Amino acid sequence: MFKRWAILIFGISFLAGCNKKTDALNVVLAELNGERVTMKEFDKELNNLPPQQKSIYESDKIGFLEELIIRKILIQEAKRKNIEGSSDNILIQNLIESVIDTVRVSEAEIKNFYEEHKNEFGGRTFGSTRYQLEPMVK
Repeated sequence: MFKRWAILIFGISFLAGCNKKTDALNVVLAELNGERVTMKEFDKELNNLPPQQKSIYESDKIGFLEELIIRKILIQEAKRKNIEGSSDNILIQNLIESVIDTVRVSEAEIKNFYEEHKNEFGGRTFGSTRYQLEPMVK
């Protein structure tokens, strides 16, 4: 695992110093079920982020690549399951909702969550918050 990340970091660092910008932009950073993530797409997505997020990910490019990969996988899965949505964000949201609807949590898991976050409920008891907690635990 570490070796794979080291190679990726080296590759990105190497590409940053490339003289042939167009060659560097066409380099494939990841391939997901036949769909490629190129350096050009990576840069475009990074530059389209709001300034606050962009400043975070400019110092964590591997983290941003991971986020980009996860997003693409979720979109692919939504399409595979014939989930409808007018945008990629809606597709992902609808996929997550379809999965959450099938998740079952035990009373013990809900109680454990309440105990871990008790101070966030303003003194309300487990009984008075129980049905609000279940979706949070899911």
